[in-house]
Amino acid sequence: MKTIRLFLVAFSLVSLFAKAQDVNLENTNQSLIFLNPSFAGSNGGMRLQSYYRNQWPQLTYNITNYNLAFDMYLSKLKGGFSVSYLNDNVWHGLLKANTLSVAYAQHFSLMNKKVKIIPSLELSYIHRNLDINMYSFSEYIDPRYGRNWSGYSNQNTATKQNADVSAGLLVTYKNINGGATLKHLTQPDVGILGTSKMPTLLNIHTSYTKHFNEKTMLQFMVRYGAQRDYRSAQANVNAVLFKHLVLGAGYSNGDVAMASLGYRNKYISALIGNNFVVSKLAGKTNSIWSISFSMMLRKGEKVTELGNFENW
Repeated sequence: MKTIRLFLVAFSLVSLFAKAQDVNLENTNQSLIFLNPSFAGSNGGMRLQSYYRNQWPQLTYNITNYNLAFDMYLSKLKGGFSVSYLNDNVWHGLLKANTLSVAYAQHFSLMNKKVKIIPSLELSYIHRNLDINMYSFSEYIDPRYGRNWSGYSNQNTATKQNADVSAGLLVTYKNINGGATLKHLTQPDVGILGTSKMPTLLNIHTSYTKHFNEKTMLQFMVRYGAQRDYRSAQANVNAVLFKHLVLGAGYSNGDVAMASLGYRNKYISALIGNNFVVSKLAGKTNSIWSISFSMMLRKGEKVTELGNFENW
């Protein structure tokens, strides 16, 4: 018990005082607005995507994330609009963060609409909450770890609110998508018990889809992220078979293997995914589970055709 609590103290101290870091939603096709706000309106209609992620569910100190995003294409403006919500929850409420964002993406067409260039701007409101009672343990003699935190002695929780600005760019040509996102351009101070500025996150991604027939297609996706001293790389292969069966496999950062299985039709898609660590830490961290669900409303022939993953 003491070992677990010591781990929790160290873990939360790193989370609170070290430079903050964004969560990574591994299935980018089911979290398009989170990946890049320039995907707003990319399916030409309306779309709702939800994503639940549970990191290390078999452990007490797990991390859960929930992402909900709605986007639509505005034909009169030739642009896309999105509103999204992200919830981060560390150890059942020890540290929670809620982010509400709105974004606008302007669609420019070139070469008889074969090429699209889509810049975007996203505005966010971030609310972070620390449960002081869960964070302190009475058996520690050192007053720094007692219940009377300086400035919070009469409070059960400590909070912090911030505004944030992000920008994205997406370029599409036929079945190729490529883009980049710069999140936290304002580098807001999200620290609760001390100063902790959110470093700017750079995400670069590209994908190519090969259509074999009206029922079968294959997608290759690569993503690279850089945030302060942290670097991440991810490669995925996703497939649609028999027009409805969705399969996915991937690899990330040299030690995480990913697999997903799902179903899709012209209106909905639902997937379950599992990421499992293949390093020596596998016995401690185990796996990450995710469940995602999307609803799409499109017009005309786009409803029945098997379009690219990004256009569902």
